[in-house]
Amino acid sequence: MLVTGAMGGVALAAPRRARLLSAKRGSAAWKRANPSRVVRPSAPRVGRRAAPVINLLNLHTGERLPVVGGRLPSRRLTNRFFRCRWTGRRTAMAPELLRWVVEAALHFGAREVHIVSAFRHPKFNEMLRKKGRQVARRSNHRLGKAVDFNLVGVAVDRLVAYLKRRKLGGIGRYPHSKFVHLDTGRYRTWGGR
Repeated sequence: MLVTGAMGGVALAAPRRARLLSAKRGSAAWKRANPSRVVRPSAPRVGRRAAPVINLLNLHTGERLPVVGGRLPSRRLTNRFFRCRWTGRRTAMAPELLRWVVEAALHFGAREVHIVSAFRHPKFNEMLRKKGRQVARRSNHRLGKAVDFNLVGVAVDRLVAYLKRRKLGGIGRYPHSKFVHLDTGRYRTWGGR
């Protein structure tokens, strides 16, 4: 049943209007009834350069974490991505680590970052140390303050030189293993295998 208004416009019948007003905000019915309130993403414009996408790949879990336009993902998602590969436990990772890794990737134009290691549960860290791996007893990995990574297509020496110029924290160079260690401790450098 339609009702005509005083100005000749058409208004909704009372039962239908009541259903739409009671619709849950955000539902399809609500969006149909309130088209001006629906936020639509803006369409990409022709001629505008797309934001760079950097894919972080955790080499041990096979998971990917995309970073679009340098905008970092949530802390929760970051902590899950950098969790211990042996226990599956998470910790609060130092937020500057991901930012520094992404800044390095943007600097070199790298589109993929391989994460070799991030958070390590203390028991996993001790197991690796006893197996003779290049693992410090009091590693910053145990505290969520270190990451081992490489940039696809960028030589380890070039990456280390860039990080040294920025004097970000602890920088370990592992050319044979083809990764760089970066932590949030005081600025220092060392070399490994």
